Amino acid sequence: MNGFLHAFIISYTKERGNAHSSPTYSLWSLKWESPARNRMKEQVQPAKPAKRRLSYKEQKEWEEIEDKIAALETKLQEITLEMEQAASDYEKVQRLASEHEQLSAELDALLERWAELSELVEALQSK
Repeated sequence: MNGFLHAFIISYTKERGNAHSSPTYSLWSLKWESPARNRMKEQVQPAKPAKRRLSYKEQKEWEEIEDKIAALETKLQEITLEMEQAASDYEKVQRLASEHEQLSAELDALLERWAELSELVEALQSK
């Protein structure tokens, strides 16, 4: 029995000693709204219209993202090469592995964002 219970209050008061004062009324009633009814209200809401163009920030990001991805890939290759060369230095390899992991996560996030932006650009160009 999940839902919302709304209460409305009505009361009647009349000031004493003032024959010309008008009474004020308040209503007491209970209204039950079920979750199914709330979902129906949500479904009736019109969908937001699709974007018509990229925002300035998205346009700037779209122009720069491929260069950032290329730079990160180059940096990861350099770190991998350094790790291979410093195989006997455990501390250096550990530090490089940590940096490699961090840059890999950053690259993954950039690639996901690139995919989002490319889908948006393709959708805008197809219109």
